[in-house]
Amino acid sequence: ASTVITASPSVGSTFTGWSGGCTGTGTCALSTSGTLNTTVTATFTSSISAQTITVTTPAPASAIYDNTFPVAATASSGLGVAITTTGSCSGSGTSSAIITMTSGTGSCVVHYNQAGNGTYSAASEVTSNTTATKRAVSANITADDKAYDSTTFANVSACELSGQVGGDDVTCSSPDGNFLDKHVGIGKSVLVLSGITLGGTDAADYELVSDSDADAADITPYTGIIATATADDKPYDATTAATALLSFGNVFLGDDLTPSGYTSATFDTANVGTNKTVTVLGITGSGADVGNYTWNTSDTDLADITAVDAVCTIVGY
Repeated sequence: ASTVITASPSVGSTFTGWSGGCTGTGTCALSTSGTLNTTVTATFTSSISAQTITVTTPAPASAIYDNTFPVAATASSGLGVAITTTGSCSGSGTSSAIITMTSGTGSCVVHYNQAGNGTYSAASEVTSNTTATKRAVSANITADDKAYDSTTFANVSACELSGQVGGDDVTCSSPDGNFLDKHVGIGKSVLVLSGITLGGTDAADYELVSDSDADAADITPYTGIIATATADDKPYDATTAATALLSFGNVFLGDDLTPSGYTSATFDTANVGTNKTVTVLGITGSGADVGNYTWNTSDTDLADITAVDAVCTIVGY
């Protein structure tokens, strides 16, 4: 009687022959009669080849949030290379892929793998790292018009961004700014020299091109000034002519503005009387800040015209 042994290689190996109690590459038949104390060795060799991965389109050293870049790789076996990502990016493919940066911080790792088959062993993984960089956005402020107040202060009522990814929660806020000067004007420059900041849950993915910005706004004349005429009493002179002393009220402290004159001042009648109405017209002002104000150009006051002693001249015959 005999026992037959068959050598069955696994995938990726080849049976190369027997040694010991059997020889050759066929089946091994061992006699089972009598005392059996025989060692038989079956020898196998690997038939799987090694393979390597070559990156043909590498990832960049750095990439901006929400930007994309291509990658590609080949395997020496000709088999497809699996491309996956971890970290601050997304994207996958076989032998090529488009990678999207999903963050402005951290690092994007691209992984290249080939698992092998019955002919080739798995290739060693290849990786590459891309540093994530923030997306640049610009801040645009809105400055409000104002009435003249003798200062350069400008109220900034809004701050809006441009360049952000749609749907992201990123905002900006700005301190108030300053006009270039205090004077009345249309479309005057307003500057915020620094201090604009980002906010929102996605702010970490962004950076400001500048933390300063400019806008244009108007300064309109101050209308709160009051021109007052104080009329003088006079003796009767058969005319309605009057004189008055002018003053300005509510001029901002330190401003250069004084009343400079008027075009006319008249009593209501030429007759003697007390508390007669005096009308002053064409009130004007002068000084470096005259253009920053508007005021009433007429005013009325009360004054007296007093009687005068009559002079009688007697002519003799």
